[in-house]
Amino acid sequence: MVPNPKLKPMDQVREVLRVKHYPIRTEQAHCGWISRYVRFHGMRSREDLFHGTDKVDLFLSEKPAGLFVKIAAAPPRHHGGTAARSAGMGRTRRGQNAADSAASGAS
Repeated sequence: MVPNPKLKPMDQVREVLRVKHYPIRTEQAHCGWISRYVRFHGMRSREDLFHGTDKVDLFLSEKPAGLFVKIAAAPPRHHGGTAARSAGMGRTRRGQNAADSAASGAS
């Protein structure tokens, strides 16, 4: 597939992804990575995008500020599944913790 040469480069990317029936979220992710790559290198023209093997390596190794988010910052959630109940984290009928009701002998 050859994109329309009259379109801007980012619009050409969108056109190809839509013709290939990629999901909209995939299109947004691709366009986001491309725009971050272009901003990182300060590219101004279409010719700057060619022969970018060294540029890609530099971009991926530098990890510009704000690009990556630390996912492990949030504490793990317990969804009340079987594992949570067996660990004493479930709720009883009266709203008490299972560990509290077992310790008090009440049910």
